[in-house]
Amino acid sequence: MLPRRVIDRLGVPFGSSDYLNGPIISIGVTFITINKDRWDEIPADLQAIMQEEALAHQVENRRLMEAVWDPAGITDNVAGGMEFVEFSQELKDALLQASIDVVIPNWVDRNGGPDSEGAKMFNEFVGPIVGVTINADGSATRD
Repeated sequence: MLPRRVIDRLGVPFGSSDYLNGPIISIGVTFITINKDRWDEIPADLQAIMQEEALAHQVENRRLMEAVWDPAGITDNVAGGMEFVEFSQELKDALLQASIDVVIPNWVDRNGGPDSEGAKMFNEFVGPIVGVTINADGSATRD
């Protein structure tokens, strides 16, 4: 069992608990960053291969997260003595609505508005996964 009031090697405080609420699906993020000038030097056929492989990795990572890692995390934590308290549908709906009504519009505003690169990327990449669109006025709607 994890001791209480411990600080890990990154200097991030953490503790232990008797309850696991959720599940809150967490999407593991891995990425490769390439300077645009260097990217432009890579031949188009190799760029296409890299993008194809990145998409395949993204799809497989999501599958593993939803079908393997999160369920295993719940199972392992329960086996270790935690009690799993699943979110009610009412709470899940309230969290989604708060995201649509408050969280996403505030994020859009902080990051340059609905015409910002971030908002456009959200609609292109994140929106199709989570079923939410950022509108022209900065509000968000469920698809």
